[in-house]
Amino acid sequence: LAIIFLIATAFAVNAFILGNVTSDLKGNLSKYGISDEAASFAKQHKIVNIAVFGVDGRDDVEGDRTDTIMVATADYEHSKVKVASLMRDTYVYIDKKYGYDKLNAAYAYGGPDLALQTINQNFDTTITDYITIDFNAMVSMVNAVGGVTIDIETEEELDWVNEYLMDVNEKVATGSPFLEETGSQLVDGSQALAYCRVRYVGDGDFDRTLRQRVVFEQVLSKAL
Repeated sequence: LAIIFLIATAFAVNAFILGNVTSDLKGNLSKYGISDEAASFAKQHKIVNIAVFGVDGRDDVEGDRTDTIMVATADYEHSKVKVASLMRDTYVYIDKKYGYDKLNAAYAYGGPDLALQTINQNFDTTITDYITIDFNAMVSMVNAVGGVTIDIETEEELDWVNEYLMDVNEKVATGSPFLEETGSQLVDGSQALAYCRVRYVGDGDFDRTLRQRVVFEQVLSKAL
């Protein structure tokens, strides 16, 4: 619940100031990897972007890899909340020290600051705010809004969701039951996390990021 509150607060504060790329960043554009052109463009629009890093850091994994990278957007010009995915395997320039590497390596090398800088300089964005979510936070976040609705399209997808659910229940110490059928259904946090982790059905990582957006957009909409 605290994480949802932080996201909503970041949206609200930046909407009030709309200076996260103006007054707050004077002299600090290079720190965030923001170009003068991008900052100038951002001043002309009432749009707030926040980076969302999903990390898989846990006891059996060394380091924090941002296997999920999204941009949550509060578009006050069209009264919409949007979520866009950045593909984790995108080959990008990080900095002089690390050169070119996969986008998800930036967080592992230098934490959220380097990750933000890498995103801004490669995608010409003006993002200064972020939130990092791990497995436990994801489960708690979905449960805090009363669950989300997902659509299991095939038996193969159903099998993989339940396969990941066994791992989630173990890692997060929950006891969520297996999903028993395909189709649209309300799921809890552990079941939603298992759904978000599926990568071997459909179009690989592209469908995986779609599942993540389906879940996260519902969480944001319900919270706001």
